[in-house]
Amino acid sequence: MPNTINAELTPRKTPSQRRSQQRVEGILDACATLLHEVGPDGVNTNSIAQQAGIPVSSLYQYFPNKHAVLVSLMDRYLEQINQLASGFQDEQHQAMHWTDLTDAVIDVFMREGGKHVGLGPLWNTLQAHPALYSFGAASRSEQLRNLRDLLIGYNRRRDDNRFTDEELSSVLNICLDAVVPVLSRAITEQDKNERNRLIDEVKRLAKGYIKNYVPD
Repeated sequence: MPNTINAELTPRKTPSQRRSQQRVEGILDACATLLHEVGPDGVNTNSIAQQAGIPVSSLYQYFPNKHAVLVSLMDRYLEQINQLASGFQDEQHQAMHWTDLTDAVIDVFMREGGKHVGLGPLWNTLQAHPALYSFGAASRSEQLRNLRDLLIGYNRRRDDNRFTDEELSSVLNICLDAVVPVLSRAITEQDKNERNRLIDEVKRLAKGYIKNYVPD
C-alpha cells in the first residue's frame, strides 16, 4: 500500500507520558461513544474532539484525521479481544471440543461486551472502505493471535494437515467479519429473549463456518 495512505491512517505519535496516554484513550473512548450513539455518519474530528472535551487541535497532535482514529480504535478492540482469548490457552480449555470452546469464547466476549461499545458500527465502517479495511488486515491475525493459535492447533491435529497457518488466519478474519456485527447487536440488545436468540445465531454462524477447517 502506498506510504501516503499509511501516513494518513497511522497515529502521528505514540504517547509516552501518562497524561498523553489518557488523552489518546479519551479520544478513542469518544469515538466509540459516537459510533454507538449516532453512527459513523456522525463521526468526524470535530465531533470526536467535542465528545472528548478537548480542542480539535489537540486531537490533531495525535491523529491526522478521523480515519486514523478509527483504525487505532479497532487496534484497541482487537487487543482487548486478544486478552480475553488468552484465558483459553490452558490445558482445560484446549482439551474441550472445538464447538464447546467456540461457545465459551463467545460467552466470555458477551460478558465483557460493555467494553466494546461501538464495535459493530466500527467493523462495518472499515469493511465499507477498502483502504481502511486493507490497512488493518495485515495486523488483525497478529492482534488476534490467541484465537488464531487455537484454530491452528485444531488444524494440526488433522492427519492430512491440509490447511496452512496463513489460510487459517484468513479463516479467522472472515469468521469475525461475519459474526462481529451480529454480536454487537446482541451486546446492545435490551430484550433478554432477543439477546439470547442473537447469541445463539452468532454461535451457529461461527461453528457452521469453522467446521470446514478443523477436525471433528
